[in-house]
Amino acid sequence: MARAPQVLNLSMANRVLVAPPGTPEPIMTALRDAFDQAVADPDYQQQLADANIPSSPMNWGDLEELREGAHESMLVYEELLKSLN
Repeated sequence: MARAPQVLNLSMANRVLVAPPGTPEPIMTALRDAFDQAVADPDYQQQLADANIPSSPMNWGDLEELREGAHESMLVYEELLKSLN
């Protein structure tokens, strides 16, 4: 349950980069690298600062850990949902 606030914060993110399931790993790597470069760009960072927009992008490993934790925290409701069906 400790991950719930993080999941809610993730849901309020302004920008999310996703790809369909089964996207080849070379494409995923290219997308991840491009995202990391974009959010590290000094001009982008300055635009955020000028607009008073906080930025704390997550790297792929942190996001994957968050996703796994969110999935695990939702599993506690699996039996309840099955019983309601």
